Amino acid sequence: MKQSSLKQIIKTHDISWALIDAAGVFYNSKDGMIKESIKAVHSMQNLGINIGLLTNNSMHHPTDIKAWFLREGIELNEKAIITSGLCTRFEPKLHPQLINKRVFIVGKDKCFRYFREAGVKEIVSQPEDADVITLMSYSGDLDDEYMDHLASVVNKNECPVICCNTDIYVKLDGGLLPVVGYFAKELDRRMNHNVQWFGKPFVGYFEMAKRLLTERFNLKWGHTIMYFDDLVENLRGAKQSGEIVTVHIYETGLDGFELSKAEPLIDYQLSGLIY
Repeated sequence: MKQSSLKQIIKTHDISWALIDAAGVFYNSKDGMIKESIKAVHSMQNLGINIGLLTNNSMHHPTDIKAWFLREGIELNEKAIITSGLCTRFEPKLHPQLINKRVFIVGKDKCFRYFREAGVKEIVSQPEDADVITLMSYSGDLDDEYMDHLASVVNKNECPVICCNTDIYVKLDGGLLPVVGYFAKELDRRMNHNVQWFGKPFVGYFEMAKRLLTERFNLKWGHTIMYFDDLVENLRGAKQSGEIVTVHIYETGLDGFELSKAEPLIDYQLSGLIY
């Protein structure tokens, strides 16, 4: 793992694609959209480098994410926005469990588009009516009583449970806020069978991203691709999917610390996405 600069990394590896995590690299709760990150993306785009977004986001659809980034001054190709929510359609092990099935969704209705595109039979309002239960985003209703009820339905009906976002916490100024992954862990603890997880840091997420980007852009997964993330475990998962250049962003994200010793699966670290 080396200390370097973004300019030097681009030059050393003749970078053609920059794949970037969203929360902790592009924005955070303290700064909102990080201005230096916007400038860095514009500089890379001016060099002809393609930009992709790899994010554990199963609430917002890529169409909505593209629109939000555009309002913040960054133009992204929607096809290069790879969310964990896309597993509902493009993950070979999960999509067959959803197609033509009745699905109960824990999450806000803005995530329902994922399931309509996946070809589910119906989105139901009660877990008792579901063939499959999915956890997509945080909901204020997820207290112990709710989780106990949900687990009892799952155990009685023996229906699969899929969590499409592995994030446990998000960082706020006042500390850490538990999100959907935290509640999936709580549900898993109460169930007779295991929750099926999808998202970073699991290599399956990066394999899906690799497959979709290759199909859509004829991308060659290798040393001319760099991936930025604020979480060490996510960078490890990315590296396991192929020999891409991994860059740890340590000041603006959830880790919040500079690595003091070499990590074999992390090539570089930068304080932020700064060109």
